[in-house]
Amino acid sequence: MRLLENLLFISVLLLLAWVTVPDGSRGGVASAGLSTAVLTMSFLYVSLFFTHRHLREVLLAYRWIWLCLLAWLFVTAIQTFELFGYHNYDPYASIQELNLYFAYCAFLLLVTCLLSSRRRIRIIIGVLVVIAIAQTIFGLINYYSGEQPLGWKPTHWAAHRVTGTYINRNFFASLVVMVLGTVLVPVIIKRKNSARYDETGQDKINHLAIKTFCVIASVILLSGLVLSGSRGAFLSMAVATCLAVVLIQLNGRVSLRARYLVLVCVMSAVLFGARLLQARFNQNMVDATPKIQQWQATMELIAERWFSGYGPGTYEEAYKGNIPFEAAPLIHNHAHSDVLELLLEQGLAGWMPLAIAVLMAFVYALRHARKTKSVTRLAVILSSLFGVSSMVVHSMIDFPFQVPANVLIFLVLVAITLSASTINLQSRH
Repeated sequence: MRLLENLLFISVLLLLAWVTVPDGSRGGVASAGLSTAVLTMSFLYVSLFFTHRHLREVLLAYRWIWLCLLAWLFVTAIQTFELFGYHNYDPYASIQELNLYFAYCAFLLLVTCLLSSRRRIRIIIGVLVVIAIAQTIFGLINYYSGEQPLGWKPTHWAAHRVTGTYINRNFFASLVVMVLGTVLVPVIIKRKNSARYDETGQDKINHLAIKTFCVIASVILLSGLVLSGSRGAFLSMAVATCLAVVLIQLNGRVSLRARYLVLVCVMSAVLFGARLLQARFNQNMVDATPKIQQWQATMELIAERWFSGYGPGTYEEAYKGNIPFEAAPLIHNHAHSDVLELLLEQGLAGWMPLAIAVLMAFVYALRHARKTKSVTRLAVILSSLFGVSSMVVHSMIDFPFQVPANVLIFLVLVAITLSASTINLQSRH
């Protein structure tokens, strides 16, 4: 059984590495492959480990979160299959969305169950950091050389933005900000003084090596973030950073030297792209007018069917079918706000269960972060909360959740948050 569980864990790691490449970050190819892979792995896990004690513990410990997600899937199914007289604007698109939503929920359950030890949490965090750094270095090479390395297919932003292998700078920036917390938070947190670390110098050397790596990784990721030119990602990073610093301060573990290290990281990164960053923030409101008009038109549609929505995955059809195209041009097939898009598609009936599930995960993690006396547990919880909060904020003004790669990484961070709150992080197995 342990061998099969390890194989499933390795499969999850390979899936995370795959979804960030171009085919994985595009919705069409990723949705079909992702749904098949995730549902298969989740079915295998539940089938083989149905009587496993840890699975029962996960289901029981976070039962209200799972119940909210089940309620969301139930509402989605009603809207998809047009039950109880519901009118759906595009049933075929809704079936695709329902399949993907099932895969996302199954993936969250699978990863939460698999993260049953400190070792696995460390491995999966390491994989996320490697993915983000690799994407950023790839994008920086492309940006400074003006060429696509290894004959990679060029993207729309290839000439003047850092996008990694992603098709859009905002999608890439969402990935970077989500993972940034895993290398930034350990730099800020002050290690608790204990006789355990005074016995030998090996622990101090290891601690210094980790902090050095985190500083270097922070500079790389921040450089890529700046050169991506994503304003929404910067806003989400600012909110997540404030949340992390406040929680660390409340625990009395902010290192004074760490503040200077973070300042050096930020200054080094901004130095690489200060001109680009200034140009992006100096753009006038004329550039944002189409997006604002689309938001206003979307809110008008939401007001008409505020409770039931128009059906999952039907944003484009509902928008074009109800709003004069000349009055408010559809500049994208998404609302440029995942929050508004979900409200339009599923209404309050579908939006509320999902919002409550995310809020409960936040509250659960924050409560454990405030009570814990373990520096390791605090660092892991806050690192994952950094990514979760940044993605939630970014989704209010953009549509990063439309990229399967980012959704999976977001769900991994949620799973890390939940698992780190309960398991014994001092155990190596």
